[in-house]
Amino acid sequence: GSGNRRGRRRAGRRWLAATMAMVMTATVLAGSGTTVDAQERPAEAVAPAMDRLTAAVDAVVAAEGVRNAAQERHDGAAASEHAARASAEGARSVFTEQRRLYGSLGAASYVRHGAASARDHQVMVAALAGGKSLLEEATSALGEAEVALESAAEVLVTTTAAFDQAEEVRRLAEEERTSAEEAADASLFAVGATDLPAIAYLTYRRAAEDANAADPTCRLPAAVLAAMGRVRWSHGRPTGPTADLVAASGAPGEPTGAYALSDVVAPVAAALCGQDGSLD
Repeated sequence: GSGNRRGRRRAGRRWLAATMAMVMTATVLAGSGTTVDAQERPAEAVAPAMDRLTAAVDAVVAAEGVRNAAQERHDGAAASEHAARASAEGARSVFTEQRRLYGSLGAASYVRHGAASARDHQVMVAALAGGKSLLEEATSALGEAEVALESAAEVLVTTTAAFDQAEEVRRLAEEERTSAEEAADASLFAVGATDLPAIAYLTYRRAAEDANAADPTCRLPAAVLAAMGRVRWSHGRPTGPTADLVAASGAPGEPTGAYALSDVVAPVAAALCGQDGSLD
């Protein structure tokens, strides 16, 4: 029945995964020329080194998220400050022009004082009153624009400081990630995995964990993904200490580095666990 077929497929997947895991282990040990007993102590260093790298990578991702959010707030504040500055400059220009016009009207009124007719005098008084009103409006608008500009400038200073702080945290996190990655690379190299970058191994491990969490009956070993990643993508062609041991370039659309492996490894892991047909 369908239940028996699913059971056989799952058993087949487990058998294939176990076989590939043993092949990978045998290959590593054969390439290193040492025994399991001789590697006991170096092997013990792999897990803590990978845990440190995992924490460091997660810290970088978190720091980049905070930095990007701070960048967005800073860009918004910069745009607001720019708009407020333009508004203040426009208000200052209007104020300057209204002050000039009002001064001209005042000078003309003084020159014509006593010589103008009653009607001309009324016109001049009305013009002065209108000019004064326009000048007062321009003065008020300029004051509001300058207050808005000052407020926007203060926000920009705050967001700039927040971005600088976030960028410094990200920089320190990146330094720790680099150090942790070098240590993890060294721990893998010590047990014979001379062409497996630590960040690629971390990608395989996480992809396997996610796939197994989605389908607890799958039990896909990370070593299976590592074997496929080595053959298909040269572990993402790293640029670190193992760069001279792997291919320098790949086909279009394939990962351009070990950090880009997850885009191709995760779907493969999910497909292996969700396979309806035979995996042979």
